[in-house]
Amino acid sequence: MNTKNNTKFVTLKKRKNYSTDTELRIQPRTYKGNKFLDVREYYWKNGEMNPSSKGITIPPAEISNFIEGIQRMAIAFNKSEE
Repeated sequence: MNTKNNTKFVTLKKRKNYSTDTELRIQPRTYKGNKFLDVREYYWKNGEMNPSSKGITIPPAEISNFIEGIQRMAIAFNKSEE
């Protein structure tokens, strides 16, 4: 996994999407006083990275289940490729 560690976010993947460079980022966010984990694709616009509508928000109470689910699916995925 290619990650860029930053105090504000982690970049999981940089990719070329049609003619736009994008990044898949994970970062903690707060909206209307509620904290959550944001997994989102970002794109360049006017020289700045901006969040797209492509992503999910995970409430703190669901983060452990989300991580466990990702780990289980990764194991199942790796087994299916054998």
